[in-house]
Amino acid sequence: TGGGTISNTINFTVNSNAILGFATENDAITGGGAFTLSSGATLQVSAVAGITSSGATGQVQVTGTRTFNAAANYIYNGTSAQVIGNGWTTGNNLTINNTAGVTLSGNTTVNGTVTLTAGALSATSFNLTVGGNWVNNGGSLTGGTGKVIMSGATGTIGGTTSTSFAGLTIDAGSAYTLSNSNSAETIVVGDTATAGASSLTLSNGTTLTVSGTTYICRPGGAARR
Repeated sequence: TGGGTISNTINFTVNSNAILGFATENDAITGGGAFTLSSGATLQVSAVAGITSSGATGQVQVTGTRTFNAAANYIYNGTSAQVIGNGWTTGNNLTINNTAGVTLSGNTTVNGTVTLTAGALSATSFNLTVGGNWVNNGGSLTGGTGKVIMSGATGTIGGTTSTSFAGLTIDAGSAYTLSNSNSAETIVVGDTATAGASSLTLSNGTTLTVSGTTYICRPGGAARR
């Protein structure tokens, strides 16, 4: 992590297990080269515009090819309000650690764990699909009609802080355990059009408060409310 701007025609690669961070939201990688974020690498994002696919905005502004591997990790830790940006839509782990908040820029898939450390993650109308765990250790989920879809084979929804979901879906074939108390406007467990049993198990002492509708779907059958 350092201040300033790196520029010129240089090809940048962040290797697996490496972490690239920036001292301020105005720091950027620019120039005529390419940028590659490898599988297993981690990018700490402080820019207001997040990560963009092209143009002179965001943390990476090279005019060459920008490649953000679907198995890379992202930590949003700016001090001003941020957006995820359109540079990536699929990643491994996502951490939100910005008290000013971070907003999704489109439907997003996180194949690993989503961790809310500080600040609000605003979904607006976009969906967030999570293939691993949901961990809220001090943040919040706000805004709009976007739903969180838990799609892993098994996983947990928990942390030290309750989450209020607009919509929470346990995907077909997925089995999740609620390890802390949370709330949702709507919850869907399973999918009538897709084979595979689904489950949501509440650990001892936890509650799930649903203010709207709960759908329990039987594969090949009608949804039960």
